[in-house]
Amino acid sequence: MKIRAAYTTALSRPTFDLLTGRINGRFNVEVADGVDIATATSADIIEAGASFTVGNPELRNAYSRNFDISFEYYADKQNAFSVAVFHKQIDDFIFNSFATDADVNLAGVNDPGALFASLNLAGRPGFELVDQLGGFQGIAALPGFDTDISQARNGEKATITGIEFAVFHAFDYLPGILSHFGFIGNATFTDSKTTIAIGDFSLTQQQIDDGLTVSPAAFVQLGFANTDDILTQEFPFFNSPEAIYNATLFVDYKGLEANLSYRNSGVQLEEIEAFGISQFQQGRTFIDFNIEYRFKDVGPFGRVTLFFEANDLTDTGQKPSVFETRGKSRAFNDNSTFNGRTFTFGTRVRF
Repeated sequence: MKIRAAYTTALSRPTFDLLTGRINGRFNVEVADGVDIATATSADIIEAGASFTVGNPELRNAYSRNFDISFEYYADKQNAFSVAVFHKQIDDFIFNSFATDADVNLAGVNDPGALFASLNLAGRPGFELVDQLGGFQGIAALPGFDTDISQARNGEKATITGIEFAVFHAFDYLPGILSHFGFIGNATFTDSKTTIAIGDFSLTQQQIDDGLTVSPAAFVQLGFANTDDILTQEFPFFNSPEAIYNATLFVDYKGLEANLSYRNSGVQLEEIEAFGISQFQQGRTFIDFNIEYRFKDVGPFGRVTLFFEANDLTDTGQKPSVFETRGKSRAFNDNSTFNGRTFTFGTRVRF
């Protein structure tokens, strides 16, 4: 029996591409079918949008404090059980913030027109079309125009608390080849949370008097907020599912190795939207099978290994391997990727 305890700290620095002051922008315009681009006007636009990614030179290092304690019980060399409890506190963690409305001041970036002008697109392919359609401000004034602005910034504090159960068991008491089978499994359960400022109500009195229909004005008009208030919301921490399960049945016998594995992870937060519905990655389940056989001293070769791998066995191509939604529910699909099961067969040679 062993009891282990640890306190550690870690520091994560922002990457150079996040720190740069560069602005990357993308502008999409779709005109009605049959319209000649050379003569198109703003009346011919059926869909338009812009997205901007803005660097943040003011990013701070993320810093974490980690507490871990585990209890491990070894019945013998082939059988073990463990329980581990952990708690992490992460300060100044880095995440991508999003603004979807020009009047929501998120991370100090709230003017799509100024961002578009800063791209200096004059002379580049497609710029003439934008100018022909009335320029960015003209197109942005059309109903249904959508603007996304993202910028990496620091959150204040996040906590992750969890418990993990793990077991290793060998079936060495069974007869014949069955005595070479074994099982490895673990289950992790976590509770995480962070409070993030997703916008503020920095509106002028004139904007409020004009009855601006965006969300901040509505809050102010109804008396639920003041113009200098900060809007915060509690979220689970990014990429931290509430439950993760892994289980593997394996055999190792006279050059033969095989395992059948099960993996499952729960729903996890991926991106936060200001005054919108955040993006979640839905839970996923995978079943994989791997087998290989090793031949020794085959002619001039020291070892030859034949192997076969089957990944995501239960995936018939009808279920998404990646399923991203708006909101925690599966009801609002945002992005799906369908792969189907894959099979690999090959050989490895050692001289």
